[in-house]
Amino acid sequence: MAERGTLADGVGWCKVADIGEMKSPRFRESTGFAKVDLATGEMQKFVYGDGKYDSEPYFVPAAEEGGEEDEGYVLAFVHDKIAGSSELIIVNASGMEVEAAVQLSTRVPYGFHGTFVSAGNLEFQAEIGTRKRKLPEGL
Repeated sequence: MAERGTLADGVGWCKVADIGEMKSPRFRESTGFAKVDLATGEMQKFVYGDGKYDSEPYFVPAAEEGGEEDEGYVLAFVHDKIAGSSELIIVNASGMEVEAAVQLSTRVPYGFHGTFVSAGNLEFQAEIGTRKRKLPEGL
């Protein structure tokens, strides 16, 4: 098993855009995402469907350490222009299949950026914030 993050044997992720749907060279609506095996070049695409576009898909690992590089989930806010609705979809990254979809009460705008923070990382950041508040004035 390759160590996470090694490019020689790793997995890369990219957005997919339908060139026929592009309205401007500066703004490309993403119609899905792809998983690329960096060793073989094999690509698996996940396409949202007609009239559906995302903001920024984000990979969330199943575990903080160990496991395969694609062991986890891809989360994406998807807007359906035809139905006028939005949803959060959760895709199993190894099988590239939808695990869940959550209907949203409002539209998430394009360009909305995703960030995943593990529980351990969040606790660490909170600890740093607490220490900073206790520093004497002038430091």
